[in-house]
Amino acid sequence: MKRFLLIIFGLVLFIFPISAIVTRGTSAISGITWGYKSILCNSGLKPLQKNCNLEWKNITINFGVYDPEDHFDKVNTMAIQHQFIKWNEYRKGNLDEFFENVFQKNRWPMVTVEPFSKDGSQEKNTSLLTDIVDGLYDGEIDTICADFKNSKNPVFVRWGHEMENVTERYPWAKEDHDSFIYAFRYFVDKCRSIDSKNFYIWSPVGHKNANNYWPGNEYVDLIGLSVFIYPKWDIDNYGKVRDFDEIFSEKYNIFKVYNKPIIITEFGVTGDDQFQKEWFLDAVNSSYNYPLLKTISYFNAVDSPEAWGTNYPTPDWKINPELFQYTN
Repeated sequence: MKRFLLIIFGLVLFIFPISAIVTRGTSAISGITWGYKSILCNSGLKPLQKNCNLEWKNITINFGVYDPEDHFDKVNTMAIQHQFIKWNEYRKGNLDEFFENVFQKNRWPMVTVEPFSKDGSQEKNTSLLTDIVDGLYDGEIDTICADFKNSKNPVFVRWGHEMENVTERYPWAKEDHDSFIYAFRYFVDKCRSIDSKNFYIWSPVGHKNANNYWPGNEYVDLIGLSVFIYPKWDIDNYGKVRDFDEIFSEKYNIFKVYNKPIIITEFGVTGDDQFQKEWFLDAVNSSYNYPLLKTISYFNAVDSPEAWGTNYPTPDWKINPELFQYTN
């Protein structure tokens, strides 16, 4: 009898941590579920309040933020904190403070790894992608992925984003999609071998041609998309200011075929406070129409100069953090 009990006890000790990992992983893939209902029902806008009586069991959306000036430090609805790193400038331990701060705020980290060439060049006609597969950037990969182990929570890893937007902005964004696929797979395989707890985001802008860069089901845990509303740009290009559904439904319908959880990894609204509030809350209200959408991560910063062309002022996406704050 004692032997039987010892065997059962041993199995419990073995199964419990394994089940905890599996449960944690499932929760991450399904979405960390705080923030959504509290903001929606606390907004004070009548069109949104009616949805507070809906059945919520199928809604798993949460919020994240890229917040380099720390305006969202005390906001209690954030589940994810976003950070960008350039791997050609990265040094061992650079993420340690970020990981600890995120953990203390009860959030999970999301890290966008920008694989710039060693010389920092943005020239797209380089051998960057083939060099990665040939092992010339193993040092960068090893250093970053080893540091991921210092995060107490799993890391959402977003590598080589906006790859289908072929401009002079990113050297990994080029027409040679096969080389991107091989490089993406190489990075994920190598990083997984170093730290197995993380989740990998394949993150195009959301154009139709992004399907050419799909690295395969086994290499993608989540799909990341970008949603920005710049009224002046919209009016010039579409003749009106589009709402969230007009922007997101087209992207969603392209990528839902992969049946992967979707995260809006970069979300921004520019304009006056009232416009930002109404457009953002309309997006939140509409998001339950997209069952694969799990996260909206706000880009609370000024954009890169000329990101929207030389004819437009650089948009400032910063928003009032109180819009996200929930009070009983």
